[in-house]
Amino acid sequence: MEIKDVIEFMIKSHGDQKYGDLPFCVHPILVARHFSNKELKTIALLHDVVEDTDVTIQKIKELFGDVVAEAIDAISRRENEKYLEEYIPRVYKNNLAKKVKSADLEENIHSARYCYPEYENLIKRYEKALEMFWILDLENQENQ
Repeated sequence: MEIKDVIEFMIKSHGDQKYGDLPFCVHPILVARHFSNKELKTIALLHDVVEDTDVTIQKIKELFGDVVAEAIDAISRRENEKYLEEYIPRVYKNNLAKKVKSADLEENIHSARYCYPEYENLIKRYEKALEMFWILDLENQENQ
C-alpha cells in the first residue's frame, strides 16, 4: 500500500476529529514527517487510529500487515492503563512503536508549547515519558 493510501485511510478513520483547532489528520502527518522509512511513516500515520476510532488491530493487520499491526497495538493505550507506570514501558518493548511514540511526544510537546497553550499541563507528562525512554535505553545498554 502506498503512503497516500495510508493517509486516505487515516483521514477517513479520524473523520471530523480535531487536534486543537485543526483537523486531527494534521497531527499524524506531523509525526510521520520524522521518518523516511515507509514502515515507520505508516505506523506514525496510523498511531492514533485504534485508540481514537472504531478501527481494530485486526483491520490494521489485514490492511497493513503483522509488523505494522504489532506496533500499532503496542502504541495504543489500554483502558485504565497507567500512563507512565504501565503504558510507556509497554510501548518501549516494541522498537518501532517506541520510535513513533518518541516522535509523537515531541510533536505533542511542540504543539502544547507553541500552538495550544491550553495543553500546557501535559508538557511535563510528555517530557517525563521521553525521559523514561532514555532511562530504559541506558538500562538496556548497561545490561548488555
